[in-house]
Amino acid sequence: MHIISTTSQVIKFIARNISASYDVKITDEQSKEVVSKTLSAIEVGNYQQVDLSFTCSEARYYIIEMYTSGDLQYRGKMFCTNQTELPKYTITRDQYKEESSSDNEYIIYE
Repeated sequence: MHIISTTSQVIKFIARNISASYDVKITDEQSKEVVSKTLSAIEVGNYQQVDLSFTCSEARYYIIEMYTSGDLQYRGKMFCTNQTELPKYTITRDQYKEESSSDNEYIIYE
């Protein structure tokens, strides 16, 4: 998921096929409003980067689809927020506790 803000909508992505420009369709998940535009992309390392430059609303989710010659090259999700210090999230935070009483032996039953 891409995190964008109301002032900057630059995203990096990996497309199925590299292209210099994309036909972009951005859909607001709440209002179902669709914004379509053609954007040029630049290569940044192993990624491509585009500046979406559209008016987004804070705390909204968007679906982005990028096409070249009618073929879907990338689909992703974006969230718009103006928060600057996003908390780091890990899927196993406070969920996994290492067992220290075991000596890593196991039993094989035949």
